Amino acid sequence: VSQIDTAKIEAYKFIIDTRDGQRYRTVTIGSQAWMAENLRYNIDSSWINSKGGEYGRHYTWASAMELPDSCNKMNSCNKSNALSHRGICPTEWHIPNDSEWNALLSTAKSISALTAKSEWLTISISNKATDEFGFSFLPSGYLERIEGNSQGPGYSGYFWSSNRPSHSSVYYFYGYDINAYSGGDKYKYAIPVRCIKD
Repeated sequence: VSQIDTAKIEAYKFIIDTRDGQRYRTVTIGSQAWMAENLRYNIDSSWINSKGGEYGRHYTWASAMELPDSCNKMNSCNKSNALSHRGICPTEWHIPNDSEWNALLSTAKSISALTAKSEWLTISISNKATDEFGFSFLPSGYLERIEGNSQGPGYSGYFWSSNRPSHSSVYYFYGYDINAYSGGDKYKYAIPVRCIKD
């Protein structure tokens, strides 16, 4: 085992979601504590993709935030811009906002340092991925929640942010060619959740 891998293993801690008994690895990166796995909490308006449960469950933005389904529409539910919104995360954890995602990226310096070495079907990504912090970002893709079709598993991955700016739709983050993006029109889709400690 390499020095990086040893440090990663020692850094992992675990939490139990008391709602369903699910156990999650967690990791501290800079001043933040993150889940090192995608959330698997089973609720209505959540699905698994074609890879099964290894990528966690996929949620609409509203279901991830525990808001009415109407909040998936643009320019609604702007109160969700709260600094700390628990949503469907376990007690003492919450859906990360844009600032928290940006702080993570700033600490890590690159998406490659957060990206799992396995599962990626794009060679350029798997060759660059180091996962030196143990965050283990996986290519979960997303689901078209109306048709139920998986899109991009193995090639891209997404996470919700709690922010919803009034001038566009929800924010999301994804990795492709080891980059990070936010913004876009993903309110129609279901994608994974990573929780951050309060």
